[in-house]
Amino acid sequence: MPEPSAADKTLIEEMLANTQLSEKDSHATRLLAKDDLKFLAAFDKNGISTQWSAADLKQYKDDGIPAMTVDHISQFPNQVKNELRQMRMAIQVNPVDHGADPPTAEVLQGIMRSIEQNSHAPVAHETAQGFAVDGGFGFSRVITKYTYDNPKTEAEFNAQHIEIKPVKNPFTVFGDPAGNEPDGSDWEFCTIIDNMLDTVYRRKYGDSYMSGVGDWGPLAAGLPEGWLSERSVRVAEYFYSKHKNEKAVLLSDGAVVFQSILDANVKKYGNAGLVPDVRVVGDRMIDTRTLHWIKANAKEVLERRDWPGKYIPVIPIYGSESNVDGERILSGMIRNSKDAQRGLNYLFSLAATLIGMMPKAPYIGTPEQFAGHERLWAVANKRSFAFLPINAVIKEGFLLPLPQRNSFEPAIMAIISLINHLQYTMKATQGMYGSALGEPSGEKSGLAIQTREAQGNTATFHYKSNAERYMWHLARVTLDLIPHVYDDQTVLEISGKDDKKQTVMIDSGITPEQKEAAAQEEIPRFNIAAGRYDITISIGQAYATQRQESVVKVSEVLKTWGPAMPPQAMQVMLLELLRNLDIPGGKEMAEKVERILGSMQPGQAIPPEVQKQLQGMGQQIKLLADELGEAKARETAKTSELQSRENIERMRGDTTKSIAAINAQVKLYEIKAEAAGTLGELESAEAMTLLEIEELRRPNPPIEREPAPVAGTI
Repeated sequence: MPEPSAADKTLIEEMLANTQLSEKDSHATRLLAKDDLKFLAAFDKNGISTQWSAADLKQYKDDGIPAMTVDHISQFPNQVKNELRQMRMAIQVNPVDHGADPPTAEVLQGIMRSIEQNSHAPVAHETAQGFAVDGGFGFSRVITKYTYDNPKTEAEFNAQHIEIKPVKNPFTVFGDPAGNEPDGSDWEFCTIIDNMLDTVYRRKYGDSYMSGVGDWGPLAAGLPEGWLSERSVRVAEYFYSKHKNEKAVLLSDGAVVFQSILDANVKKYGNAGLVPDVRVVGDRMIDTRTLHWIKANAKEVLERRDWPGKYIPVIPIYGSESNVDGERILSGMIRNSKDAQRGLNYLFSLAATLIGMMPKAPYIGTPEQFAGHERLWAVANKRSFAFLPINAVIKEGFLLPLPQRNSFEPAIMAIISLINHLQYTMKATQGMYGSALGEPSGEKSGLAIQTREAQGNTATFHYKSNAERYMWHLARVTLDLIPHVYDDQTVLEISGKDDKKQTVMIDSGITPEQKEAAAQEEIPRFNIAAGRYDITISIGQAYATQRQESVVKVSEVLKTWGPAMPPQAMQVMLLELLRNLDIPGGKEMAEKVERILGSMQPGQAIPPEVQKQLQGMGQQIKLLADELGEAKARETAKTSELQSRENIERMRGDTTKSIAAINAQVKLYEIKAEAAGTLGELESAEAMTLLEIEELRRPNPPIEREPAPVAGTI
């Protein structure tokens, strides 16, 4: 390939300058984000902890102290990322002006569903959202590709399609730092870099100018760092815009054309380029913006083409964003919790070290006591011995005491208290507490639990809001590209919201008067280039869940009001139920009923055989509705049973606590009573002793004797 042209060299210089400008503007943000992602990973690919500094790891290893990594931080971003995955963000295409219509909007929406399904777009969404939650920013992109690798016809040769792709490394994207819109819709340039080894580059771009140069070293002089070295080269995709001010004129027949077109028609029509009887009634200047794309290295352009859309197809999504004195600060959920995680790692390591040292307290003794037995005593903390010999040492006539451990009691409870405080601090930095993380909490009622969970969701709602804005702009970029990428007369298979496939044809030649008739043809035709359409994003349940709920609700209506319904209303309800019923043959049954009803004229009575079929279907539907009702009742009963079990377990736990408290009180009273009884016995014994002493001290009373009988008396 020849040496690049002067125009290409100018374009490459612009690419290098703009990329360097973006890199300089976001340098600090990127360094912090990389550190956040490394910290969140906990361990690198070699199994070395990334939550400790290299110096601390070496110091702990040299001292024989464990440097523990006990990950508490990842549960918070994982909770938010999985909630984002569960969000069902549905894209709705809406007609905006008189040239647009709802049927065409539905076709455009179906094309976008097919693009998402064929691209595996959820991978791109989850990748971008995950980086935004973890590090503060992420990206996805929209690309166009040729549909056929081995085309056989002109239509296959030109056929292209749209894909939504993930950006696996957000640090390879450099957007316009002058952009003000949060979705990047006003970017004037964007660079996506890819660093290649020289062998890979030469194999992939063997015909390029760089591949013909043997030694790349001299070429790297004067280039920004990272673009070229002896063994590697940076290949970049560069999107850039061009602006041109043109005068637009309004003609008396209502048409709007550029002045340049009128000037080109002067020779053809005369009269200043106007057709007869048409005049200019107004004019204004319009800024015309076009987008272009190149793939290049720092020395040459490898590929180029004009980009058909009006937006640069790189869609950013951000985490937490703040502006301090004009400086934008981006962060994820990791940065504010890193110190708390470091503290936990330190405290767990400290507790393990102190507990491990308890049986290893050193023995204290004199050298003479250990003389000759040093080898045994040196391993006394590592091995168990039946006995340990010592030398008896007598000093100043006294036998010295045996060697003893210099033991101490570490402050384990204080460490545990600080660990608990740091765990709470980590939750506080995220605004997510027990209930939001699935932990049991003190709330008893379901409403209280939901309120606490809602508080956690509110603290992280900005991530969901940013994800919704990202989806909106992504859909807008895709919608803008569709009329430019899919050729006229192309037949497409699109997807409905119920995943039902439909074949349509794109036809830009349809006039407004032909719209309705073209949409009723065997292969409906639509002009997707006419009119303006806009995007709205709704968040709700998946369509399958909505369909199941519809079956339950329609079944309940049929059970309650079916006998009193007019036949026509009953037919509509049955048809709706059959369409949504998730059973084998349900769709076929709905199609049969629809064909039967569709062949009837308004006001025509239903034939007896059709009534019989409908009655049979109605009985089958009633049975299915009953089964659904029973299933729902069983589910409700099961839920109630589980809730009852949970309540019983909670009550049992509360009762156990209450019984324990009562038993403790009873035990206290028993102890007090026993103490009181013992005191009473002691006091009684003391009183008896004093009484006995008093009795002993008291003089004996005189003994009264009966008088002796007198002789001779009776």
